[in-house]
Amino acid sequence: MGMKEKLGAVALLSAMMVGVVVSPALAAEGSFTSTVHQVRSGFSSREWSDRNRTSDQTRITLSNCRTNPGGKAASPRNLNSVEVALIKNGRIIGSKKQACGTYAFPRPGAGTFKFSIVAVNNSAGSASRHFLNADVKVSY
Repeated sequence: MGMKEKLGAVALLSAMMVGVVVSPALAAEGSFTSTVHQVRSGFSSREWSDRNRTSDQTRITLSNCRTNPGGKAASPRNLNSVEVALIKNGRIIGSKKQACGTYAFPRPGAGTFKFSIVAVNNSAGSASRHFLNADVKVSY
């Protein structure tokens, strides 16, 4: 291999490595994990700041979900749905309802965010008697 070919290979390898390191598609701007225990409709997460440095969606993942109605034993069998809202700068910008999993919100732009549990098993409001336990991962 001649000198030109060696330099070309080194340049190509370097460019590929830099692309891997700085590619926004490979990693979210930020993320955190947490758990929720015995939360119900109206619960709000901690806040986070998204500077919109990447074009990633905001994803809220609830896993190992269990619910209990009115103080009974928590069980995944009791869970029908959880509605999650994404809040940006104090205003709800979207909500999704499903039986746990990943709640993906299209690129919401820069701002201060948190999520809220709107309903558990279609039970909403401060009188809700359905409580949620889950592992949480937020990526943005």
